[in-house]
Amino acid sequence: MTWFKVDDKLHDHRKIRAAGKAPMGVWVLAGSWSADNLTDGFVPATVLSRWGTRADAKKLVDAGLWHPDEQDGEKGWRFHEWSEFQPTRAQKLAERATKAAAGRAGGVASGRSRREARPKHGASGLVEPPARPGPTAAAAAAGDAPQTPVDDVPIAILAGKLRRYTALAGLRTDKLRDDQADRITALIETHGDQKLVDVAIRTLRRDDPPQTIQAFLAGWESIPKPGAPALQVVQEPCPEPGHTGTTRHCIQCASEQKAANR
Repeated sequence: MTWFKVDDKLHDHRKIRAAGKAPMGVWVLAGSWSADNLTDGFVPATVLSRWGTRADAKKLVDAGLWHPDEQDGEKGWRFHEWSEFQPTRAQKLAERATKAAAGRAGGVASGRSRREARPKHGASGLVEPPARPGPTAAAAAAGDAPQTPVDDVPIAILAGKLRRYTALAGLRTDKLRDDQADRITALIETHGDQKLVDVAIRTLRRDDPPQTIQAFLAGWESIPKPGAPALQVVQEPCPEPGHTGTTRHCIQCASEQKAANR
């Protein structure tokens, strides 16, 4: 949420008295709209009619509260000295990015610290890792899907999004091994949970949906990392003399085959 700030002396400022009550109502509503849409105080002419008229805008300009402006080819007005009194678009986007990164880091750190506190495997490798909590008898009887422990926040959010699809409503997360949970958490950090959801749904066999979230791991780990060049399929040229196609698609070969079948 972005707040549109109004000074507590606004009611008695000479510019406000000069503009008048109706234009000032437009000024306040337009300010709220601009803060919400992060336009840095720009008010397009196309939205003015929501709150007032061009006559109101002219009074605000005459009072020195707005000035005519244009942004991205669209005409309108801009608040006087917006950046001196209101947060700018760049500041709000940076603030949101910082909060999002802190939330992801906190969820990852919480899940990792819980897993690191668990008993480790023995040197022989024969000791089974502790099982994650399963569903209660009441939940199982009601058909509720087992939930990821709350400390695995990123995985819990991902699982919740996947369960919105009917075929995955019963998707289990209680059978995750620690190494699998770490891999999924790393994938969420790299690609974002929505990318993983999109890949899972695109590859989903609805007649035989997976029962556990880790069934999607192989597909998720095949997603190219951001910025990685896409793999190119190299096609061999057709070996037949005079043919210009490839081994996968050659017009001359197709024509000769069609003629032979007549």
